[in-house]
Amino acid sequence: MKITRIHIDGFGVWHDQGWEDLSGGVNVFYGPNEAGKTTLMSFIRSILFGFERRSHARRYEPANGGDYGGWIEVESGGRPVRILRRGGRHVRGAVEIRMPDGDCQADAERVLEEILGGTTRTLYHNVFAFGLEELEHFRTLEESEVASHISGAGMGVGAKRWSRVWRDLEERRSSLYLPRGQNASLNQTLRELEGIREELDRTADEPEAYFGALEARDRLDAEIVSLEEETRALKVRIGHYRKVHEAEPYRNRRSELEGELGELERIDSFPEGGVTRLNFLFDERRGTEAELIGSREEIARIRAERQVLTRQYAPQDLIRRSRAVDSLRLLLPRRDASGEVVAGLTARRDERVLESERLAARKAATGPPSPTAMIVLAGLIATAATGLIYSGYPVARWIAPASLVALAVWYYGRVRASGRVDADIAACEARLAEAGARLEQALGEGRLVAASIGQLAGRSDFSHVDLETEAARVGDLAGIAERLRSIDERLESEDRQCERLREKIERTDQRIQDLLGEGGASSESEFFRRSESFRKRSELMAALSRTPSGDVDPLPAGQKPLDAATWPEAVAGHDRASARLREARTEAGRLEERLTTLSRSEQRSRSRLRQESVMARIDEASGKWAVLTLCRTLLSDTRRIYETERQPEVLRYASEVFSRMTGGNWIRVISPLDSGILVESAAGERVSPENLSRGTGEQLYLAMRLALVREYSGHVRPLPVVLDDIFVNFDPERTRRSIEAVGELSRTHQVLLFTCHPHLVRIVEEILPPARLYPLQ
Repeated sequence: MKITRIHIDGFGVWHDQGWEDLSGGVNVFYGPNEAGKTTLMSFIRSILFGFERRSHARRYEPANGGDYGGWIEVESGGRPVRILRRGGRHVRGAVEIRMPDGDCQADAERVLEEILGGTTRTLYHNVFAFGLEELEHFRTLEESEVASHISGAGMGVGAKRWSRVWRDLEERRSSLYLPRGQNASLNQTLRELEGIREELDRTADEPEAYFGALEARDRLDAEIVSLEEETRALKVRIGHYRKVHEAEPYRNRRSELEGELGELERIDSFPEGGVTRLNFLFDERRGTEAELIGSREEIARIRAERQVLTRQYAPQDLIRRSRAVDSLRLLLPRRDASGEVVAGLTARRDERVLESERLAARKAATGPPSPTAMIVLAGLIATAATGLIYSGYPVARWIAPASLVALAVWYYGRVRASGRVDADIAACEARLAEAGARLEQALGEGRLVAASIGQLAGRSDFSHVDLETEAARVGDLAGIAERLRSIDERLESEDRQCERLREKIERTDQRIQDLLGEGGASSESEFFRRSESFRKRSELMAALSRTPSGDVDPLPAGQKPLDAATWPEAVAGHDRASARLREARTEAGRLEERLTTLSRSEQRSRSRLRQESVMARIDEASGKWAVLTLCRTLLSDTRRIYETERQPEVLRYASEVFSRMTGGNWIRVISPLDSGILVESAAGERVSPENLSRGTGEQLYLAMRLALVREYSGHVRPLPVVLDDIFVNFDPERTRRSIEAVGELSRTHQVLLFTCHPHLVRIVEEILPPARLYPLQ
């Protein structure tokens, strides 16, 4: 996939900005700080994989206007495809895929995933499009999706599984035996064997006096059984005597309680909490009655208020006045407008009269002379010309015809002018007649409106102030009507409330009667009396149930109960038998210890059997420990071969690129099975990336990403690589070598390089002449 065109509608500082004809190799976008380079890289990542979350610092909402988002046009599979993304309800935005014919693809997300070859957002952000911030930290290469490409398949079981196998072997070996351990099973078994051997050394060959001690113990056992039976019988008789004496107060107390119960009225049941419930019902009834009285008083007050308002208001009067006000609001503006129209038409009629007078004066001034006067004037001119000719002025023969022609032209011109004035006078008279007719019509309409106003208001000089006064009166009447309606609603509500209160009183009375009936009483006083009797009876019954019965179980058959005379002797006999029983048990314990000591010869045989069993367990555990130790040695050899000969292809290519970047100072990048990434110097020293200088560490991370891009392209179509100012910490020589590595990558991948350093642009122009430059101003 290659990007050919970019257009931003609104994203960060960019608004309605585009770039076209991007090269399939290296494209350099250069400009000063804050020119929008990082914003442009984030735009490309956002169009392909969605916008950042709304609280993210690099979401880049439009700062200079425009719709949030834009589009990029890519070449995928030999055809151009436009990928558009706009902000919407979803935080990632809405994506569209448009083909060359303008059609939008259904299921745009799936089509975009196919174009990207299934590349995830995390992988693209950390490997294909990254800036100095991602380059500075190795943790971005430790994402699970990225790390899986680093580890590759260099070892069949994989690095993580190898580590689990190694730890499992170590744990199993340690659980079997440790040279200076205490808790391993083989260490414990060896200590057990030592204890058995010490026990065998202490054991005597034959027991002495074993059977004599056994006979003495049998005699003591028989005596102990006899003493136990004697003390048990005496203890039962003594206990029976004590219980009889202790139960005497209880028997007396129960007799007293039973006598008091016999004197009370027998009431077996009574409503639980009856007195409280009855008092509550009476209180509830009194409260309801008070509410009913208050509601009735409120109804009386409201009705009085209604009577006062009714005297000030008549519905027909309100309707009549309201309609008159509505009609007057329409008629008064019409009367005013009619007056203005009459005034205007009068002025127009006067103008037409003046115009007619002016035209008449103009006709009088410009009209032609009468035909008789013209004939006389022509004869005078002819006579004068004839006289001049006879007087010897031959030129007069030409003057006379010319004068007559001029006179004729003048007369014709006056006739035409007079005709035009006559036409103007006729038009003016027509307009004057029209103005007069319209004036009469307006006057007629004004008289009709005035007549309507006089009919509604009772006078023709009704003004707008009068209208407002009448409208205020209508408003007052409407307010009174509204108050009456509200009062009627309140009366209806209060009536319903009174009805509910009366019903509530009836229900309360019924509940009182039900409760009295439940208590077996016909009045309140009888209910309270029965409640007190039931309370006392319940207390006496509770006290009786708490008082023990005083009954004592009889003695077993064949035993006589004690009395006051025989009780001291029985106690003394029990004490004597108990003392002898304790002595016999002590002596029996000493004999048991003696027998245990004498039975050591039997214990010795069992110890020998235990010794054989422990030896067998030691042999089995030793064999397992030997097998695990051999497996550990083989795994150690396998690890050495893996680290020297079976490193993943990604690390091999990264080693090659990193060695060129550093001029051979560091020759290898390896991933041991029991640790993370390590780099090896030309001297054979291995260090972790955290111990490298900042610039060398960034060169290592760049080499790793270039290797990952190369390795990933073997699975999907090449994706564009975006680099944002990543060479700032490189020295000039390593910068040149790094750009050469980027140039090699551009043979298979499109590269977009962002920078603010002019010297870097010059290096790119020198090393990669086909690179295209796009200044960002």
